[in-house]
Amino acid sequence: MAELRLIPPAALLWVVTLIIIGTRTPWCALALVFVVGVGVVFWDVGLALTTTVIGVLGVLITSIRAIIVDTTTIHPVVTATAASYAHRTNTGWIQQFRIDDYPVTLPVITHQRPDIPIGTLTELHGNPIATTNFGLGNTLFLATNAHPIGRPDLLHQWGTWVRETFAHAVAAHTSGDAAALIPAMVLGDTTGQTPEFTQRFVATGLTHLSAVSGSNVALVTTAAVLLVAHRSPRTRAAVAALALLSYVVIVGPDASVLRAAATGIVGLIVMLSATTKAPSHTLALVVIGLILYDSSLAAHYGFALSVAATGGIIAAVPPLHALIGRTGLPDIIVRALAVALAAHLVTMPIVALMSNRVSVIAVAANLLAAPAVAPITILGLVAAILSLLPGGLETIPLAIIGPLAHWIGLVATGGAALPGATIALPAALAPAWAALAAAWTIWLIYRQHFRILVGVVLILLFAPGIPMLTGARRIDPHTLITYTVPTKDHLITLDKTGGIPPDAQLIMIERPPPSGRRQAHRPRPTVTRAGVPVVVMGVDVDLYEDGTQHAADGSF
Repeated sequence: MAELRLIPPAALLWVVTLIIIGTRTPWCALALVFVVGVGVVFWDVGLALTTTVIGVLGVLITSIRAIIVDTTTIHPVVTATAASYAHRTNTGWIQQFRIDDYPVTLPVITHQRPDIPIGTLTELHGNPIATTNFGLGNTLFLATNAHPIGRPDLLHQWGTWVRETFAHAVAAHTSGDAAALIPAMVLGDTTGQTPEFTQRFVATGLTHLSAVSGSNVALVTTAAVLLVAHRSPRTRAAVAALALLSYVVIVGPDASVLRAAATGIVGLIVMLSATTKAPSHTLALVVIGLILYDSSLAAHYGFALSVAATGGIIAAVPPLHALIGRTGLPDIIVRALAVALAAHLVTMPIVALMSNRVSVIAVAANLLAAPAVAPITILGLVAAILSLLPGGLETIPLAIIGPLAHWIGLVATGGAALPGATIALPAALAPAWAALAAAWTIWLIYRQHFRILVGVVLILLFAPGIPMLTGARRIDPHTLITYTVPTKDHLITLDKTGGIPPDAQLIMIERPPPSGRRQAHRPRPTVTRAGVPVVVMGVDVDLYEDGTQHAADGSF
């Protein structure tokens, strides 16, 4: 059981960090650390000491960061450094910026795509507003102007040059879904993805393919190690570390990249020490290291999904492989199916908590897309390198992976088009219903009732007449005629006086209610008297045909 020793400290650190983020005080968290430490001491004194030390360290670090966040005033003019590349949302563009001595990144929202490379010192003009989203940070910045006042260092300039050069090469030799997917799978560049594209990949459980994930890092480091397979372990580790560092610089050190990179770093440490560690031990180290480095990750759905999926694969793939293997299917299919099922079943409750929906087609979609993932990533990296050289040799690997990317796009399009691709769940108990569905799926697999399981899935997929299951479909806000108003009060006045244009299909409020924790919770209109949906700039929401809205981050 030695490989499980770090799981209690990691779990306690995660919980106490969430408690402090929610309460903004350390006392409840410290009480929990004391109770857990006393309880564990009867099991193992050494483990109790480790758990208590890590728990107290997490309380101290998170409390200090929360105090700094709560006592720092973000002014309408801010000098900050771009900490990520810009990403498209349903209401504009979002880019993370880092302020000196401020423990979290500042999310900056703009109408148009900001042309600010990562690492650039920038002067931001706009409106800082309080956000009600659960997290360590409590401010969102709606930028009206962003002026670069410095240049990124040479390393970041090189990374931006590689991304832009590769993006131009892909755009010149591919089109459609391939043009949007290849840069994302290879270098994490999502600028070519539209909300409609994202919705298709969300509905089919393929979102991990439309951005950087742990699989990218695994493929990059593995390819680097294979190139020097005849060298010593230390040489292989050094080459893998260099490849990992270069990849992180190009992709950009945002939260998702840090999660993926941390796994690679831990693997390199294991390689350098010439020891073998259990995957669960490595995962616990990743959780502890990342939360201590960035407390805000504890409240990120992406972090929870990554950890849950990895843990599910570690724990559930061996028994699922044994059970599904009894069907007589080829081992390569059995293994792929076991991995897809393990990752999907353990993340279902988290996805349901985020969106009140779960994907029915996710396992099948991932199974169909899996053969194309490694070739696109590896050959895409080759194409990225060749695009930096004269001669146009990048056309060869791009010609190979273009049809593969189109295939993944076709899987996403076909899966999302099915009437029951996703199931709508009651908001109050969505995670519980998802957990129950996962439990029933596991029981059917354990009892070898594969025909019943397949039959249920087919019924759900092709059940257009059951709206309580399929739910309303999402609407792409970029296809709607949109009018903007300055504030909520302006909207209410226009709505009462009939001043809203008759052709309006969407109303966007440029500025949320006044900042302040009490006022930030005041309700806002979500629809006009004529039934036109209302959204707030900077609040990334999904719109549905029945008029309902859900935050993309699951906060409502």
